[in-house]
Amino acid sequence: MDGGEVDPIVTGAVVKVGAFGEKMADSAAKETGGLITRLFGPSADVIGNNWAERLRERNLDKLLRKTEKRAAGKADPGIANPRVASQVFEAAEYADAEVVSEYLSGVLASSRTPDGSSDRGVSWVALIRRLSSDELRLHYVIYASARQILLEQGFEQTGSAHNIEVVLPLRDLAASTQMTHRRIGESVEVLMREGLLGDAYRLGPRDFAFENELKRDNVEVVYPEVPALRVRVTVHGFALFAWGNGEGELSKGAYLDPTVEMGPIDSDGQLPLVETKLLKAVVRNKASES
Repeated sequence: MDGGEVDPIVTGAVVKVGAFGEKMADSAAKETGGLITRLFGPSADVIGNNWAERLRERNLDKLLRKTEKRAAGKADPGIANPRVASQVFEAAEYADAEVVSEYLSGVLASSRTPDGSSDRGVSWVALIRRLSSDELRLHYVIYASARQILLEQGFEQTGSAHNIEVVLPLRDLAASTQMTHRRIGESVEVLMREGLLGDAYRLGPRDFAFENELKRDNVEVVYPEVPALRVRVTVHGFALFAWGNGEGELSKGAYLDPTVEMGPIDSDGQLPLVETKLLKAVVRNKASES
């Protein structure tokens, strides 16, 4: 690209941001303009200050601040890929739910490279846009909770953890996600359709959740008399968790790396985790204990 020209994709991304809100006070405009400059690098300067002055729209402003916070502690977080950024901005326009903003900021932060050339985040933005806030909340709580037990059990490779079945207490899950059992079931089915959970699940009272195992004489079910959700985690689910938490450059490998901290960047986005068990820990072969 000629040094005097502006990349049309960069222009489109920045113009999209600037299309919202009224002019803000000079101090706020300068602050937000600084966030944009750090995000886009020199390309942002060519567009002028008009877009920065109008960047008051709440959701986009929140997104930018979350993205900037994810860069804290990194010597040089790089600049965002404009193709990814333009799609993130468009998705964020009506993203009122904290979890949606968290996931979008994670993808945007993950797209920052020294030259801003990596557009790997495009497909992840498209996936997030297809998911409701219910589905993203459920995805986060399941995978954040399952991550703890998988790390405790020594899983190191995502391939070996793929399709592992986990059990979560339904009442605690409903309280954490602020969802009814019906909404949880509907969201599980969407996550399954997207490959973010494995095929088949069980949701309901203990007798239903472990119906098949309870019919077998040689099997013992060691689980409290409480409703449960049984699902299978997948490598695609691991990868979305990494991208949504700002570690997309490491992809799914970040999920089982104990040195990588992942979670919401703001306290408003925190969702309580629930005690999660591996199925093999609660369904035991009686013969093996004799």
